[in-house]
Amino acid sequence: MQHLHSFTADGMRRFGQELARSREQRADDNRRNRGDMHAGLADFRKRAEEGAADRRKRAAQEADARRLFMSELKSGVHAFLNRCGLSRAEMAADHRAMAGELAAAKEAWRGRPR
Repeated sequence: MQHLHSFTADGMRRFGQELARSREQRADDNRRNRGDMHAGLADFRKRAEEGAADRRKRAAQEADARRLFMSELKSGVHAFLNRCGLSRAEMAADHRAMAGELAAAKEAWRGRPR
């Protein structure tokens, strides 16, 4: 704003016009700032919602992967225990057969002619 040098009618008119221009410029700046702020907030909200959706999707995928892993692990453990159970049963049968053979050998040894 130019300095006011005198209080003449022309000077006062210019002063009033300069004040009006300045007020209009501030109003335009305020409207532009408000528009920029609204656009920035809308963009931030959109990115935040997209990020939250991505996080929810990733969490669901990770939960599915954990459930699948646990299911496969339980299945593997069950199969392993079943195989161990079969091996124990087979070993027990083998031991019983060997014990019978050992008993027969003892009887044969004891019953041999001297």
